[in-house]
Amino acid sequence: MVVNDEKFAQELKNRIIQGSSFEQLGRGYAANSEKVINFPTGTISRGEMPEQMRNAVDKARVGELIEPFLSDNNWFLLRIEQLLTVTLDGEIKRQLQNELFEEWLREKMTKSKI
Repeated sequence: MVVNDEKFAQELKNRIIQGSSFEQLGRGYAANSEKVINFPTGTISRGEMPEQMRNAVDKARVGELIEPFLSDNNWFLLRIEQLLTVTLDGEIKRQLQNELFEEWLREKMTKSKI
């Protein structure tokens, strides 16, 4: 859940700890309050996460409610539903290898004296 106020984020966290449904609170407030900016659901790639979010998620366990944190002037309240592992094979693996090689090559060319 993304909210615009720290106190409201803490209030939501406390309500969830006391037994309120994360989903119902998020959807209910997102539809009826200007305090909830967004209630995203679904899979989020680590690479797409802001650093503060990535750090919080890395420390969390599945099912855990993450302490509200500030990022980009908004307060985030997250719960980890599932951690998905990625298998690098085929085209994705070749693409990453090419990107890493190109990055390495650019660095070497920048540092070399020609």
